[in-house]
Amino acid sequence: LKGVKALQNADVVLYDALVSNELLEYVPKPKKFVGKRKGVTRTNKPKSMI
Repeated sequence: LKGVKALQNADVVLYDALVSNELLEYVPKPKKFVGKRKGVTRTNKPKSMI
């Protein structure tokens, strides 16, 4: 329960593709994934994302 409240009140949450979507439902919107995904290389990402 403490973890859910912490996610709901967070200004920033760092997460990756291994986090379940159910857990991310507690993160306030908007959400922006900036982590690494399979098949996406650094050259495919805009420099502002790196």
